[in-house]
Amino acid sequence: MNKKGFLSTSLVYSFFLVFLMLLLFIVTNLINNRLLVSRINNQIKEDIYSDEFNYYLINLAKDESNNIIYQNYIDSFNDYSYRFVGANPNNYVCFGSDTNPCPSDNLYRIIGIFDGNIKLIKNEPIKNFAIDLETGEYSSTKLINYLNSSMIDTTTYFDTIKNYIDLIKPASWHIGGIDESITLNDKLAIYNAEMESSTILREVGLMYISDFLGASDNEGNNWLKVDSNTWFITKLNTEEDLLDKYYYLDNSSNILTAEITNEYDLKPVFYLKSTIKLIKGQGTYIDPYFIGG
Repeated sequence: MNKKGFLSTSLVYSFFLVFLMLLLFIVTNLINNRLLVSRINNQIKEDIYSDEFNYYLINLAKDESNNIIYQNYIDSFNDYSYRFVGANPNNYVCFGSDTNPCPSDNLYRIIGIFDGNIKLIKNEPIKNFAIDLETGEYSSTKLINYLNSSMIDTTTYFDTIKNYIDLIKPASWHIGGIDESITLNDKLAIYNAEMESSTILREVGLMYISDFLGASDNEGNNWLKVDSNTWFITKLNTEEDLLDKYYYLDNSSNILTAEITNEYDLKPVFYLKSTIKLIKGQGTYIDPYFIGG
């Protein structure tokens, strides 16, 4: 073989070898990329189908027919929360019991998910309770003690849940009140005023006015409507020298104010820890969600 033929053959083999190495490199990268995508997909599936209760509910929010709405658009609270809206969403939870049907005293409903924590409100109210007889400063009222501690002379709400207190996340409750100049049908103004007020750290509180307003759908259907006068945690701030007043909701969905000595209903509210697991249930009144720590 002459030199030219030898060189030509060598070049062909060299190019072929380079081509094989390049092909091997491409195939190897494709395999690695597929493995990476597969791992990512599996992680996403684990997150979506996790038995953690908050992940389960967030996944439901992808279908608005479930009446759980993500609050990140311009005419919403824009707080990146998830809120149940409408007349009767499937947001029932049996708290502190594994009995089915759930005892009425253990039945709660989900207001929404806030910073990863599910917010519950008691379904059946506690009847005829005055916030206090003397002071409207929430941190010193009879109400806060009834919700968050035991007392010598009476059974408190706290006594009914203390065996499950490890499931509840202490929260900063906004108790500074709102000015009487705030328009009560302006949900964004109400929300901002409430969230800008001073806070206190406790396990249990009551619903905000903005909780109620945020539960309405576009047709005005609202599952948080009540059958009798029910206290909000929101205080009225006024320049007049009057006995302290708090806001309450009446059975016609009017948001009004009353003196703290009035005896209205309570619907305790608290946040579940983000690690709470979903055990079973569909969230209906007949088949509520059952949860565990």
